[in-house]
Amino acid sequence: MEVKNMAKKATSENKPVLSIPVPHRLQGDVDAMLEATLQERFSRIILVKTSEEDTKKGTWVIDHKPSKDDPKVQVSEINPAIGHLIRFVMALANAWASGMGLSGDGSSLYVAKYASDVYKALPQLKEYDLWLQPAGRAGCSKYRIGFAEAVAQVVTRSKTIATSLEKYGVMAGKERTRKSDTAPDITVEF
Repeated sequence: MEVKNMAKKATSENKPVLSIPVPHRLQGDVDAMLEATLQERFSRIILVKTSEEDTKKGTWVIDHKPSKDDPKVQVSEINPAIGHLIRFVMALANAWASGMGLSGDGSSLYVAKYASDVYKALPQLKEYDLWLQPAGRAGCSKYRIGFAEAVAQVVTRSKTIATSLEKYGVMAGKERTRKSDTAPDITVEF
């Protein structure tokens, strides 16, 4: 069963609802560049059942497709059908694939904070893999990792980040991205 179709199996009394805030950077402000960063870093992100070899049967999160105006130009798209799950998956991919930095460290803390909410609303995700296809420089041409395994790795990393943040604080330096304190809060039922 696809992630986007999980709601069709739920009864009207037992609809899974996932409502989580937008991801933030290490210092707590909204990560306004996360979506653009991931669209540049990955040509495709897909959630696919662990038992399924064919990733085309999965649910796409980010995909690059030819532009309608010029087929030679690739346009990145985000799947709006998966609601707030997109926020968690983007933070997870960012935290898992990035090194140290305001965005990656913030995404790690975000994943650790909201993992239980995600699993409570969508426990089926433990049976899925996160499939990443880098858009540029990377070691492997594609990565496939169990969703729960990726979350566990990021949560473990977040403990080190939280301890370091508490003890040493945020590194001083110039802001590289625009700050934003607000973002639309949308509740989507699955």
